Amino acid sequence: TARTLQKNESAINDIALLAEGRYAVSGGEDKALRVWDLETGALVREWIGEASVVAGLASSDDPQHVLAAVGRNLLEWNP
Repeated sequence: TARTLQKNESAINDIALLAEGRYAVSGGEDKALRVWDLETGALVREWIGEASVVAGLASSDDPQHVLAAVGRNLLEWNP
């Protein structure tokens, strides 16, 4: 079964799973990082950047850290 959490107005470039698959973080052309609760489909947290699009994401086993490739920078985000 497929479900749309939210339709973005711009492309999503990458996603990563957090907390053993309970949450997902997305990033893309709109310069935003968003955390989604995969059980409810709700947007949990959002960070909107100003400079560059989010090109890639990586998460650690610790759900408190996400790394994002933003322009020429590596951003550490604690959702």
